[in-house]
Amino acid sequence: MIEASPFDPGKAYVAIDRHQNDDLGIYVYKTTDYGASWSRIGSGIPDGAFVRAVREDPKRKGLLYAGTERGIYVSFDDGANWRSLQLNLPNTPVHDLVVKNDDLVVATHGRAFWILDDVTPLRQFADSISGEDMHLYQPATAYRIHSEDAPRRHVFEGTNPPNGAVIYYYVKKAPKDEVKIEILDEAGVVIRNYSSKRVEPIDEPLDPDDKKPEKQIKPEDGLNRFVWDLHYEEAHRVPGYYLWEYGDGARGPLAVPGKYQVRLTCNGKSQTAAFEMKIDPRVMVSQADLEKQFKLQMDLREQLNRVYDAVNQIQDVREQLDGLKKRLGPSDSAKVLLDGANALDAKLIAARDPLINFTINASEDSLAYAPGIDGKLAFLSISIGAFADSAPTAAAYQEFDKLKKQTDELLAGWQQVRSVDLGTFQKLAAEQNVHSIYVPDAKSERVVGGGESGDEDQ
Repeated sequence: MIEASPFDPGKAYVAIDRHQNDDLGIYVYKTTDYGASWSRIGSGIPDGAFVRAVREDPKRKGLLYAGTERGIYVSFDDGANWRSLQLNLPNTPVHDLVVKNDDLVVATHGRAFWILDDVTPLRQFADSISGEDMHLYQPATAYRIHSEDAPRRHVFEGTNPPNGAVIYYYVKKAPKDEVKIEILDEAGVVIRNYSSKRVEPIDEPLDPDDKKPEKQIKPEDGLNRFVWDLHYEEAHRVPGYYLWEYGDGARGPLAVPGKYQVRLTCNGKSQTAAFEMKIDPRVMVSQADLEKQFKLQMDLREQLNRVYDAVNQIQDVREQLDGLKKRLGPSDSAKVLLDGANALDAKLIAARDPLINFTINASEDSLAYAPGIDGKLAFLSISIGAFADSAPTAAAYQEFDKLKKQTDELLAGWQQVRSVDLGTFQKLAAEQNVHSIYVPDAKSERVVGGGESGDEDQ
């Protein structure tokens, strides 16, 4: 088999198979002068692993792949040295291979076809990287595709590559301190962040036999892979509250095609790499329409943040009230304060319940109980962006305006309770020499989702 170099018309490679003549030698040759002379380039391929095919990567000159009787070998120096690229491929004869876009496709003898998804790290690899404490590879172009990972139904089916931007990084030794991966837009603004100390948020309460949520980043010694799902940061969360519409409706919108960056922070050092995200090549839609879709979904996310921030504030105040009521004694003055606390708590619940329905504590409960305003906002977000790439309809804008007006009115009710009723109770508490109630800030780490240091916030 002869392989012509895509970079140099005078260069070619040839693999010669003589095993049917009882000759298991490694016969791989290279010419740089149109075949006038040939040099042998099989160093590193073990005896007996005779070569059937050799290919040069079309995007990196001198990066060669060899299909042998015992699997795959790779050379980063135009065949001068070879090393195994076996990974999880069985020890099997490889009769042919081809580089298709960013993937290496392998035809084995009796072990089906195998595909090594995304050879980007191989194209950027250098021996010097192994001496670095960490190294961030530049991600390949990502594509904005509406598709979920399909469940595997048969043992003989292959697994599709992950959807999103695939990020590779190397760490010599898995760090014990926090590792952070941040996604930035072209202007350098952080739009999504992940941490090795934060767990993935859950969509519904866990059963006793369910697997515990995993860390967002799980660095291991050597090469690591991380996938950004192309979504912006999700809406803030309310602990212990689960809504079916939350899954996609409160999820951050899909990013629009354009240029982005990824920043890796490890052991106090950071590295940044740029990459591009493109639209699904099968989709014919203008950038302007996608930006309209994105803008409306971001506006909906902001309304959800306002709702959930208010709910978290209300719940925090109610917890403080509950603790206060437990500390009060049996005196007449304490009864006055207790009655005031109960009255304030009732007003807090009345302000909260139209925002979200706390009866919903599992994803299917919204089928039985009417969600609050948050469910309507989340469902509108789903209808706008979860299924297609297109500009929002006039009806979607009208519905958003209506829901925003309702949200403003409901949050005005909470502000009334906060400024008037809470002030009245604090005055009553001060008269009884009891510490006042504190309203927390609108946003905190526990509201964003996934605690800073383990599973307890879940």
